[in-house]
Parts: sequence; C-alpha cells; structure tokens
Amino acid sequence: MIAMLASVTTIEEAGIALEGGADMIDLKDPASGALGRLETITIRNIVKSIGGRRRVSATIGDQPMQPGVIAKLVEEIAATGVDYVKIGLAANKSALSVIHALAPFTQQFRLIAVFFADQNIDAIPFDALQGGGFSGVMLDTFNKGKGSLRDVASTVQIDHFVNAAKSRSLLCGLA
Repeated sequence: MIAMLASVTTIEEAGIALEGGADMIDLKDPASGALGRLETITIRNIVKSIGGRRRVSATIGDQPMQPGVIAKLVEEIAATGVDYVKIGLAANKSALSVIHALAPFTQQFRLIAVFFADQNIDAIPFDALQGGGFSGVMLDTFNKGKGSLRDVASTVQIDHFVNAAKSRSLLCGLA
C-alpha cells in the first residue's frame, strides 16, 4: 500500500494536510535540521488537534549517536501521543548500539529509523532493525542543499532499500 505523508510544523498546516488527504501527518521542523524537532508542547497540541483522524509521527531531532540521550527523547516524544517516533541514525556501528538500546521501547512505542541517502546507505542494518522490533525505516537526505533523494541516491540503491525493508516486513518511507 502506498500512502502520503505530509510534514507540518503547526496546527494550521496539519489542518491543511488533513483537508488535502494526507494519510499520515509528520511533525518536524526542517528549519532546525534534517530531522528538526518541534517543541514537545507543539507536538502535543497538534496531536490533540488531529484527534486520531490520521496517524501521526514526530522526530526526536538531529541527535548524536548516544543511546541514553536518544532513549530519553524517544520516551518524551512518545508521551505526546504520536503513533510513531522517528529517530535519525547513521549507517555505522554506533547505530547498532542505539538500535539495541531502544529494543525494549519497541514493546510500548512504534519506532521508525531514518537513514540518510547522502551518507553510507549501503550499510543500513536492516536485520538489526527487524530483530530490535522497529516498526519501519525511512530514507531521507541529511544535507538538503545537495538536492532531493533522487539527486543523491541511484534508482538501484532506492530499489534495494525498499526491497530490503519490505522483505523484513518493515514499514518503508522515502522522503
């Protein structure tokens, strides 16, 4: 199934996305980074305004690969009532420590790992995500100045990403 995700920063934008037929509302502030985080109160207010009419995701923001820091932020964002919490990960060994540290949270929260096509996408640990209980994986761009996903990743790389996610029954998103 293909669904449309709309990123918004305000209650007003969320209303426009709802009226426009978005299947999922994504809460993030691109002015604050690749996965810029909205204030917790803003997230909570937007979730309340949507009132369960659509699934809602929110990011924890651009964070260092420190499992303790990320775990705390996952709990904070999940407490706002979002359906999915998005976590930006680097496709390297430090991602594995974060994935393992977050595995206990996947019993309570639906987590989406976000990797960046303008970084090392050939090393995305799909098996660890599946084994760690993550709900899905997304491919985005970190350096927005380099262009869109299609500008920094080949069709072959994108196909591999989608097929790897689907074969592990992970939700799959492309930015």
